[in-house]
Formats: sequence, C-alpha cells, structure tokens
Amino acid sequence: MTTDPSRRAGRRAVKRALAAAAIAASLVLTGCGFEDPGTELPASGLKQRTATLEDGRKVVCLTWKRANAGGMSCDWAGAKR
Repeated sequence: MTTDPSRRAGRRAVKRALAAAAIAASLVLTGCGFEDPGTELPASGLKQRTATLEDGRKVVCLTWKRANAGGMSCDWAGAKR
C-alpha cells in the first residue's frame, strides 16, 4: 500500500500543529512565569530562561524564534524547588 506524499505532508503538518497546541496548553495550565529576561545566544536566536511553576519548582527553558516560527523546550526532568 502506497501513501500519497501530499497526504503524508498534511498529516505531518497536523501532528506538528497538535504538538504546538499541546505545548501551549500545558504552559497555560501549569501557570509558569519567567523571572528573568533570559540570556540570548544571538547567532542561533535561542534564549535561555528560568520558569517558576505555581508549586515553586524552577524549570530551565530554551525559547527560539525565527521568521514565522518559534517554540519552547523545557528541562522538566531537571525541575527543582
């Protein structure tokens, strides 16, 4: 069974959109806020930030932004009080 390449690309786009929505929703639901303006790595567009969760844990996150895209990745396993 062969799959049309355009269907696969469409499915990938939907999966990416759902993943982005899930990340955004989890950030809203965890109630975290950034306590520092971040450290920018200009060549890559990355910023390192520390998010403080409602339960007092601190999580180190990287944010990035490019022309029409961006995102966030956090070290949830390393979250500390």
